[in-house]
Amino acid sequence: EGRRYFTAVMQDITDRLEAEKIRDEGERALLDVIEASPVAIGITDHSGRLLYWNTQFFQMGRNYRDESGNHTFGLVFSQPSVHSKLLARVHDGERVLNEEAQLVLGSDAIAWVLVSMQNMVFEGKAAVLTWLYNITALKEQEQALMEARNDAEKASRAKSDFLATMNGVVAMSEILDQTELTDGQRAMTTIIRDSAAVLLAIIDDVLDFSKIEAGRLDISPTSLSLSQIVEGVADLLGARSAEKGLELVAFLDPDVPDFLLGDPVRVRQVLLNLIGNAIKFTEKGHILVEVTMMGQQGDVAELLFRIIDTGPGIPADLHGQLFRPFVQADTSTARRGGGTGLGLS
Repeated sequence: EGRRYFTAVMQDITDRLEAEKIRDEGERALLDVIEASPVAIGITDHSGRLLYWNTQFFQMGRNYRDESGNHTFGLVFSQPSVHSKLLARVHDGERVLNEEAQLVLGSDAIAWVLVSMQNMVFEGKAAVLTWLYNITALKEQEQALMEARNDAEKASRAKSDFLATMNGVVAMSEILDQTELTDGQRAMTTIIRDSAAVLLAIIDDVLDFSKIEAGRLDISPTSLSLSQIVEGVADLLGARSAEKGLELVAFLDPDVPDFLLGDPVRVRQVLLNLIGNAIKFTEKGHILVEVTMMGQQGDVAELLFRIIDTGPGIPADLHGQLFRPFVQADTSTARRGGGTGLGLS
């Protein structure tokens, strides 16, 4: 009986298995990183069929029917030619980086994205890696800023045009007032000049209030004489109070330092508003402007400005409306006295 023999060939494939294990683990780690990424990442073959995608990519895409009526998941570009052109560039070996495009999401909403694409090998086959970064919020902010800038430019041009027109009206009325006019004509030029001044004051109030709301109102401290400011305001408004038969009295306590560091423009503006209101709503009697010293710490003085009039006053239940913009505490009196409701606010 013959003996049977066999030949066995053994090859050590430990290194290969280790390499495959490392490769598989590397692929799994890469896929885990892709899945956790806040950026939408998808992998397709060169025909555009999806092989892998993360959650972010799935949220960017949508299900739709292809020409055969089958449900297919993919990206829908608002301009399909954009996607085909990007794929063509990748097929030619180019790496596409941060190209802006618009996607139509599943909800039919439009999303702005930065698209990047490049060739890769996935599961041993040639593939295309696509990642999308959603910039919709940035685009909306850019649009809002552009609209705000355009509105601001329009408002600035309108304001400049208005001021130029009003200044022309004031200048011409002053020239006209120096010519030979009848009493009636002179009264009309006075009305023109006064009306123009009121409109300019309203514009200033609105602009200042807009600056305050935007946190852009600047305080410019400089040396000032408090007595000169108070007396200057009293002189400026004295004619108005005299026309109504009112006595306008200014009193500065001797303890109040005269030379200070502050913003004379804003101090004068506040006093003009408060004293102007007092004259507007007081029918008889007087207006007293009183400045007293509240206290002093080092080189900082705290002063109290009080404007006291013999007018009707404001009921306590209406005090809460005083500082609300475009609101008058007493609408009937406001109609009689005018104003925008912006001075105090």
